[in-house]
Amino acid sequence: MKLAWLLLCLMAPLGIQGGVLDVIRARKTQSALRRSEQTLDDVVRGNNGLGLRIVQTLGEQNVLVSPISVNIVLHMVLMGARGRTAYQMSAQMGHPSSPLMSQLLRQMSSPGGATDHASAVLIQEGAPFNASYYREINQLFDASLATVQFAEGRGKDVVKEVNEWASKKTRGRIPRFLEEIPEESTKMLVLNAM
Repeated sequence: MKLAWLLLCLMAPLGIQGGVLDVIRARKTQSALRRSEQTLDDVVRGNNGLGLRIVQTLGEQNVLVSPISVNIVLHMVLMGARGRTAYQMSAQMGHPSSPLMSQLLRQMSSPGGATDHASAVLIQEGAPFNASYYREINQLFDASLATVQFAEGRGKDVVKEVNEWASKKTRGRIPRFLEEIPEESTKMLVLNAM
């Protein structure tokens, strides 16, 4: 619930409302052209802009935000979204280019790069998912996919697995990625650690 609430809190102040859909439809062709002309500098500016909006929304709280990490998670969610949700997310994210985001991430993570990263999607065991979605997020963001059991009192196991994963992927820098047990109704967690 905390992760879903965080995502909702991040998206709500950015203006996702029903009226946005009309604007998105009217600019669909223009946004496709802009996407094809995007550069890595545009992606960096978009990440920085998102980070500033998040910090401004949070006000006086003492927080550390990784805009690229938030953007990676949002990109992975966007890649699985369809219809109105996809249009609204894309508009609020500035009509991003996932391949360019992937290129930036790979440059940052390359030998001698600034950071390491790890992405994963955890899906409720037995829940349907599209295999092409997994191939895309794996190809673009090197994300792993795992099925887990959120229900039947197994949430503690998920927290343990996620924390072990994050600690391993960040070489011990993030030993406690999740603190709260996901609700039993959770169907998917999209994770990124840097």
